[in-house]
Amino acid sequence: MLKINYSCFSNNVCYGSIGMLGTKIIWFSFYDDGSKLIKFINDITSPTSKNDFYRSKSVIIKQNTTALKEHIDLINRYFAGENVDFSIIELCYIIGTEFEHIIWDTLRQIKYGSTKSYKEIAKIAGHHNAFRAVGSANRKNIIPLIIPCHRVINNNGNLGGYSAGLELKKILLDIESKSIT
Repeated sequence: MLKINYSCFSNNVCYGSIGMLGTKIIWFSFYDDGSKLIKFINDITSPTSKNDFYRSKSVIIKQNTTALKEHIDLINRYFAGENVDFSIIELCYIIGTEFEHIIWDTLRQIKYGSTKSYKEIAKIAGHHNAFRAVGSANRKNIIPLIIPCHRVINNNGNLGGYSAGLELKKILLDIESKSIT
């Protein structure tokens, strides 16, 4: 039986949801009232899911603001301009390949207020020519902000892409650049 707690957050920049399995974060989504999380969990636990581990598992999903209060506080402090270290948050990767997990772990090493190129991330992760695959892993990241894929840019300095939209990526990078100066 999977017991998943989730909560929603809202601040002056955006709103979203965050989900937890046990004590580990499994989900973070911008512009979600919890419905994307519930659909995602139902999809990976359905009898037709391609996810071997979670297929046909019984699941209880409940909104629990108390269980996620510390995480919501960190998120809101971040959006208020505070230098927050999300690497202290324990994660559980419920999807992804071994390569994607390596990339996501590498992304967590990018310091607040700095950026790295897709090419640099590939090199740091030990997959020197896999910069396109780094972009693919970023797109599949279901815990953005906490796994800071917004800090990954093109080699030429352009922003590249972002699952929640380039406008939000600009806002996140601006928040970080303002707090470190």
